[in-house]
Amino acid sequence: MIYFETEFDYDQVVDLIGKQKHFRYFETRSQEIFDSHVHHVLLRDESTYVGYGHLDAELNKLWLGMCVFDPHQFKGYGKAILKNLITRFTRIDIQIKYSKIHLTVDKENFSAINLYLSNRFRIVQQTDSIYYCERKCYV
Repeated sequence: MIYFETEFDYDQVVDLIGKQKHFRYFETRSQEIFDSHVHHVLLRDESTYVGYGHLDAELNKLWLGMCVFDPHQFKGYGKAILKNLITRFTRIDIQIKYSKIHLTVDKENFSAINLYLSNRFRIVQQTDSIYYCERKCYV
């Protein structure tokens, strides 16, 4: 059975995420940024943490970030985290400020790209290595 936890601290998340190949968010973000997240969640399957996600307001945009820890990928956890974050976004108090969710994804992270595209995100910009995506959300 999976559980979503919303009460945890910065150091716990940084330790769990470690050196995940496709999630470098905490390499450039401080605890102060973490503390200002609109919403964040750790996903646990029984007693094992398997992923992390957040909604972060930055530069007048709402950004989604998520990571399924390497040994737990391809088991549906990414879809569960994404659903949790989108459900949280559709609360009216967040939608009043933001009409879209934004994210970036490495071009080589094919499973994440497929997850996002199959959940109504669209690619709006790209660099040599990253896609910028967005999704309009409605209540």
